[in-house]
Amino acid sequence: MSKETGAEYNKSQLKNKWDAFKEQWKIWKELIGKETGLGWNSKLRTVDASDEWWHNKIQINPKYAKLRRKGNSPDIEEKFDRMFMNTTATGDHAWAPSSGGTTSVMMKGSQGSSIAEVMKAVSSLPGAGPGSHLWLFATRLFLNQEKREMFTTMEDPNIKLQWLNYELSEK
Repeated sequence: MSKETGAEYNKSQLKNKWDAFKEQWKIWKELIGKETGLGWNSKLRTVDASDEWWHNKIQINPKYAKLRRKGNSPDIEEKFDRMFMNTTATGDHAWAPSSGGTTSVMMKGSQGSSIAEVMKAVSSLPGAGPGSHLWLFATRLFLNQEKREMFTTMEDPNIKLQWLNYELSEK
């Protein structure tokens, strides 16, 4: 029995939930993709965009329609990113929820360059607080592991801020 929920879940139920979350995450990532300048509507918990933007996106993929009323909050998106990004499957190691408990998870990246750690550092920069234009840009930029590692190697917060603004101007 789960201490958090007080309910019992079997392997099949957990796998189904995992798969549903992963599908939701993939659709969300496809929807917002490389978009910049989008706002966040905390009341609706979704992207704050024009009716025209939503219409165009839903024409591309009708599954986006359900995200118009309720999307993935930045907190949930960060958790989903940690769950579903940067896993590596090789001939020696692979992992999937259905694989059982004996295989290993291979994560790429270096200490201090997880999305959560990098976004915490971004939030501490002047003018880059959660919800700001620069912070929202960073949520997309740091989906790229190399960009996270580059940011992490910079020790001076002023240099980090200057680099983020440079990256934004190049997009």
